[in-house]
Formats: sequence, C-alpha cells, structure tokens
Amino acid sequence: GAGGVLGLQTLARSAPDGATLSVVSNNVVIFPSVIKQLPFDMPGDFTPIAIVGSTPIVIVANAKVAAYNSKEFIALLKARPGELNFGSGGNGTILHLASEMFLDETKTRARPIPYKGVGPMVTDLIGGQVNMFSADFGVTVPQHKAGKIRGLAVTSLQRSAAVPDLPTVNEALGLKDYELIAYFAVFAPAGTPADVVARLNQAINAAANSKEVQEKFAGIGVAVDPGTPEDLAKRGVTETAKWAKAIKDAKIEPQYALSQTHEPPQEPATDPRLPALRLAGRRRHRVDLAEPRHGGRHLAAPGQGAPLDHADTAPVPRCRGGRSRCMKPLPQ
Repeated sequence: GAGGVLGLQTLARSAPDGATLSVVSNNVVIFPSVIKQLPFDMPGDFTPIAIVGSTPIVIVANAKVAAYNSKEFIALLKARPGELNFGSGGNGTILHLASEMFLDETKTRARPIPYKGVGPMVTDLIGGQVNMFSADFGVTVPQHKAGKIRGLAVTSLQRSAAVPDLPTVNEALGLKDYELIAYFAVFAPAGTPADVVARLNQAINAAANSKEVQEKFAGIGVAVDPGTPEDLAKRGVTETAKWAKAIKDAKIEPQYALSQTHEPPQEPATDPRLPALRLAGRRRHRVDLAEPRHGGRHLAAPGQGAPLDHADTAPVPRCRGGRSRCMKPLPQ
C-alpha cells in the first residue's frame, strides 16, 4: 500500500530473524526525495538481501486515442493541454515519475489520477477512463500485444527484445541519455544476522539463476540481476543520489505523505481547493486527494474546506446516484 510505504513500515517493525522479508521496487530510493517525514529510516531500518531483477518502463495509451505513436500522442497533448489524464500508481512512485518526466520532456500537460494499484489502472485504461500511464513490462506488454492498449515507448537505452516494435523514449523524442529502469530487491529488517542474510542471498540468487526463472522473466522484459547484499547497498546509494538530482532538477516538491487514491476516476482533478504537485516551477498537475462517496459528493482533503460536489468540477455532470453512475470515459 501507498507505493510500498506501508509494507516497509511493517518490515521495519518486524523481528530481525529472517522470517519477514519485503520485495520492493526502487521506490525505496525515491521516497526520501518526495516524501517528508517517512515513518522509517531508509536505509537505516533495513538490511539489503539481494537484487531480483530489473525492467524498463513502458509508456502506454488507451487504444482508442487518435494517436498511433509517441509523436502523434505528444501532438494530441499539445493540442489539448490539460484535457487528457494519466494514471499514477501513487504519487512519488517510479511509475508516477516516469509519466511526469515524459510530460516534462515533451513540455505537455495532463491530469494525474492516483490509483491504489496497477490492476484497476489497466482496467480503466482499456475502458477509456484513463488516457495514458507508465508501468513495467509485466503489466503492459501482454495487453499491448493483445491490442487492448497502445504502447508508445520504452524507457531503456535500447529497444527491448520483448517488444521490438516499440521505440525508446530517446528515439521518440530525439534525446540521447533518457533512461529509467525499475528494479526489484529483497530487504529484511535492520539487525538481521549476517549468517541469515548470507543464506537468504544464496537462495534468492540460486532461484534467479535457474533456467525456469530466467525464461519466465525474459518473456516479460525483466533482466535477472543477482548479486551480493553489498551490491544492493551500493546500488541504493547511487540510485538515491541519481533520483534526488532528477527530482530536484524537475522541481518536484516533496509532500508529507503519499496521496490517498480513488478508483475509478470520474472527474478532472482541477478544483482550486485541491492540493497540487509542483513540477518545473509551476502548477501543472493537480492531485485529487478526495475519496469517492455515493450520492455524488466527495470528502474534502484534510484542511481543504467543505465537501465537493460534481458540479464544482465541470465538465463532468452532476452525479444522480451511486458511484457507478458517475463513470464517464474521458475525451479521446
């Protein structure tokens, strides 16, 4: 939950006996730069065990959008600034930042729709409630190959063998050094004994090096990347510095907590009473912290005044009943 924050908080409070582990993405190295007052110390509250693998991110769009490649989609964003939206797997997560940075590189605007998980986000992308989002290969590639969503670009330096038809962001935008790789690693609580760490690392690396796992991962664009606990610790230091610089350069301001999320999206998050994420020195993408509620009304974000009504966030019409009636595909 909350992009991994809740799981890591639980892990930090667990006994350091090797019985409780967490598989997390490199959200862990991003959190210190985007979240104020984390409920744990990163990396102090954890013991690195092993890197499982890494994968590029795929930027995808709804298959019915009138844009068939990155250039056409960028042109659509520029022609309709702020009208389209993108799904976000939680503010400050690598999936959220991948979309934000794509928009920043292309000097375009879109509304973020935060989600509790990637699954509902995929469903709404297929259904047309969401126009685009960024996610890992395991989520996007099967749907892209089935024609249910439209892949736009991959965030690696080279095209992927899993989806050779998709250009890199560098190709699509005429850049040289754009690269965004998600990796997955295993952590234990701080204080886990060295002999336990060694046994866990050996077991994870043995599984990662097996032919079955490598073939399975290769099919979804995940590169197996086994190593020592020390390798993971060094990578964490390097990646923390890298993301801190990228987030600072993009002028993304840290928030006190990851935003609450709602699903499915049914209104543009543009009400001036809602908090906003600052990017590139200006208010660009508003973040709706309100939680849907039956009867067409929303609970206000903390400190944001009275509850909101759909009439306050035109052009979505006033809801006349339960939450399901509020759903309306966003413009294609």
